[in-house]
Amino acid sequence: MMDHRIEIAVKPEWHDARGEAALKKMTDFLHENVVSVRTRDVFTVSADIDRAQAEKIAKELANPVLQYYKLGETAPGEVFDFDWVVAVGYRPGVTDNVGRTAREAVGDIIGRKLNRGEDVYSSIEYLFQAPGLTAEQVAGIARGILANELIETVRVLSRAEVEKNGMPLNKPVVNGTGGGEVRLVDLEVSDEKLMEISHKGTLALSLEEMKSIQNYFRNAKDRAKFGLDKPTDVELEILAQTWSEHCKHKIFSAEVEYLDRTTGKKETFTSLYKTFIQKGTKEIAKKVDWLVSVFTDNAGVAQQSLRAGSLRRSHDRDRRSEPRSAGNGPGSGSAHQCMGLLSWFAVYRSEGCAGRTSASAASARRRSQGRDRRRQSERHSLRNRLGAVR
Repeated sequence: MMDHRIEIAVKPEWHDARGEAALKKMTDFLHENVVSVRTRDVFTVSADIDRAQAEKIAKELANPVLQYYKLGETAPGEVFDFDWVVAVGYRPGVTDNVGRTAREAVGDIIGRKLNRGEDVYSSIEYLFQAPGLTAEQVAGIARGILANELIETVRVLSRAEVEKNGMPLNKPVVNGTGGGEVRLVDLEVSDEKLMEISHKGTLALSLEEMKSIQNYFRNAKDRAKFGLDKPTDVELEILAQTWSEHCKHKIFSAEVEYLDRTTGKKETFTSLYKTFIQKGTKEIAKKVDWLVSVFTDNAGVAQQSLRAGSLRRSHDRDRRSEPRSAGNGPGSGSAHQCMGLLSWFAVYRSEGCAGRTSASAASARRRSQGRDRRRQSERHSLRNRLGAVR
C-alpha cells in the first residue's frame, strides 16, 4: 500500500477564481496585506497501485485545458511563488464528499474498485504572497475565512518550512479502536431541565417536542426485555435529527393562519410548500413542455436548447449541516445535490461548489463511455460552456 500525492491547480495563465475570491474576502473584511492567493486541490490516493497508475489517475482528474497536475509535490517557485501555505483538510471521521467521489473515479480509471483499506482524501492548499504577515496572522485568516475548524484542520507553513520538510501528508484516518460512550438521560425532570437537555445536546427541540418525547418513553413497553432503561443520548439524537427542520420541514408543513391587514380577510391553510410552491409549479407544468422533471430527489430539470439541471430546494442548511450532513464544510447545503444532478449531464464547475469538482468530472467522463452518442455529445457541449467557470 502506497500513498500518492496528486496536485491539481489552475494553470498560471488562467484566473484562479477561488483564490481571487479568498483574496477579496481577506482585503475587504480583514484588511490584511495579502498580495495574491493561488489555490490547488490535493488528493492523497492511498491504494495498492504503482506510479504509472497514479500518473494516469492524476491526468484523468485534471481538466487539460484549465489545469495542470503534478504527481508528488510542486517545489516552491516552480509554478507559483509564495510566502505561506495554508492546507485545509477534513478531520478524521468527517464525510469527505470530494474524496469519496474521487475514490469512485479512481476505481473507474484503474479498472477495479478500491478495496477496503484503500481510500482517497481531498484537501485544498492556499498559496499566499504576503511577506509582511506572521504565521499567527495567516492562521487567523485561515480560521476566519478559509476553514471551519469544527470539521476541518488547518496547517500553516512558511516557504522555508516547505523547502526544508515538504508538505505534510493529508491522511485523516480514524485510528480509534474503542466504541463511543452511550449515556443515559433522565427525562423525568422539570420543564426547565427538559429545555436544558435540549440546549446542551444541541437537539434544537421545543418544550412541546421534549414533552412528547418524555411521554413516549414513559409509555414505552418491553424496553427492559432488550436491556434498556432510561432513554439514551443516541436515541434522543436520532429523534432530534428526524424532527429537525431539515428533515421534517416543520415550518413549511405547519398550519398557517394568515391575516391580510389591508382587507381584514383571514385565511387558514396547511403547508406553505404544498399550497404555493408545489401546487404552483405543477399548474405551470400542465401548460408547458419544458419542465422535464420536478419534485424528484429535491431537484428539477428544465429543458432549453440543451438540457441543464436547475436546483430548487425548499431549504438550504440546518443546524446539523456543518458537522453531519452530506453537505459538509464551507459551501455546503445544496452544492452536493447540484453536483449529483449535473454530473449526469456534464462537468459542473463553479465557485459555489468550492471549485472542487475535478473528481466528479473524471467520474462523469469515465462513466459516459459506452452510452449513446447523442447524450455524450450533449455532455461535451455543456462542458465546453461551463468549463471556464472555475
